[in-house]
Amino acid sequence: MKNYTTEFAAKFKQNYAYKMGGSQTIQLPNGQQFEFNDKEYYGGRGGKYNSGIKHDNKGLIVITRKQFSAILKTERERKARIKLMIAEREAAAAAYANNSAAGIYGISVRDYGTYIELSDQESEGKYYDVERLAKTLNISVTDAGLLNSRGKTYVFAKELTTGKVMQLFHPSLSCNSLSICISYPTGEAIASFNHNEWANAPYAGVLGQTENKNHFVC
Repeated sequence: MKNYTTEFAAKFKQNYAYKMGGSQTIQLPNGQQFEFNDKEYYGGRGGKYNSGIKHDNKGLIVITRKQFSAILKTERERKARIKLMIAEREAAAAAYANNSAAGIYGISVRDYGTYIELSDQESEGKYYDVERLAKTLNISVTDAGLLNSRGKTYVFAKELTTGKVMQLFHPSLSCNSLSICISYPTGEAIASFNHNEWANAPYAGVLGQTENKNHFVC
């Protein structure tokens, strides 16, 4: 007969009717019993009110096999999710290390866009390796460096070998961690950005707007 822990048995506890808790005993289908004393009391000067506290003493709660199986299934699924999450993190860390050794970043395609795979330290610290990004995307170091501005930033960079224009984007660094999204915009989308308007907007220089015609910050 397998013995279960108090932590596991606590998953079957019932809510108390009173805010100051109470007590209950959980009996699992294998006969194991677990007593829980969750009574709360006032401390310090409030102790004078303890005599009037109501506690919900539920007594013995016998868990059916159906209830037990449902919780057991949920717990197994939770552990499986955690195991998968750990495996994914380890795989991501290994891939990041390999890419780092090669002097490039990884690129991940997600449901909501294509992103440069930054480390947690880079994302939270709001920085990136300019030369590494340039090598990854086959763009100039100058264009890669334009992304390093405080405001919401768009950079239209040309691939060195094809001349194809890609859009680099990150949300405002003043209120977000760094993420770098890449896409290939249409000519119409590129033409909708008027550099003079962006450069002359209030606080443009403070946010990092430059004179580069392919750089837009707000």
